[in-house]
Amino acid sequence: MRTFAARLALDPVLDVQALEPLTAPDPDADADTRLLGVVAVLARAGLALPAGIVPGESADRLRSVALAQGAEQLEWSGWRDAVRAELDVVEGGPSARTCAAPRRAR
Repeated sequence: MRTFAARLALDPVLDVQALEPLTAPDPDADADTRLLGVVAVLARAGLALPAGIVPGESADRLRSVALAQGAEQLEWSGWRDAVRAELDVVEGGPSARTCAAPRRAR
């Protein structure tokens, strides 16, 4: 959380103190509760969610609201192939021995 706060230029004392409990084990805190906590801290730092975007809503609901407001939907169907192609380049390149990792079966 300290890195998260630093990258967003949040207050290193107040905001980190508010964010750190969200990472602690808590059987009563579900993902929605933790997300609302993060949004509350970010709202104090200036985050304003667009109308209709409510943390905890289903992905389909959030997607439909975002699309209705003019957001573009990206297709991620080829991301695995792109990552594999990059790995093949690295594993077959001159630094392959220094970056070597066990080869995965495909």
